Amino acid sequence: TPDKAQPLEAEPDPTVGMSLFEDISSLAPKAATRVMTWAVSGAEDGQLRLWDLENYTCVRSLEGHVGAIRAVVVDWEDMLALSGGDDGARLWSLKRGGCLRTFADVQDGCLSVAADWRGCRALGGCGDGQLKLWNSTTGDAISSTSAHKGGVYALAADFEAQRVVSGGDEALKVWDSTDWTCLHNIANHPGGIMSLAMDFANSRA
Repeated sequence: TPDKAQPLEAEPDPTVGMSLFEDISSLAPKAATRVMTWAVSGAEDGQLRLWDLENYTCVRSLEGHVGAIRAVVVDWEDMLALSGGDDGARLWSLKRGGCLRTFADVQDGCLSVAADWRGCRALGGCGDGQLKLWNSTTGDAISSTSAHKGGVYALAADFEAQRVVSGGDEALKVWDSTDWTCLHNIANHPGGIMSLAMDFANSRA
């Protein structure tokens, strides 16, 4: 198994997502190691909030999205978060506070997200039906494909196996993420697919 890519070293944007604390480790002794007691929420007001579940308090609020946040995934080891919202996708530092990266060229918002933390890639399901893959270190676009007629409301990914599953307009689709070949199209779902969960090991959805 390849070594995990080094955590991002970029400085947070000083104008975006500043918080009440310089560093999360100052909140309490050994706070940075209490990864089992954190929760992150994305809200309709466009703010990403970090919660301490030991005392049920909000310890950090990150501002930057314009409009609602639709999806969030977190790397608890390196305290990074990838969010999708009405205005696109962003990468955040939960530990230090601030937006590390903004991913451009997103039409009609980013409704679902998945992250390859080891390979430094970010995947967004967009409101215009596109799947977009970015380099999360540089913010550059890697590839994209037109996945659904409507928005891509749900995503699951196994980046090591190079498989992505998307849900949208009455269809569940399985993709080869190397060239965006659609491997399976499970259609005729009674209504749009708004969420999904995958068992990639046993090929079940």
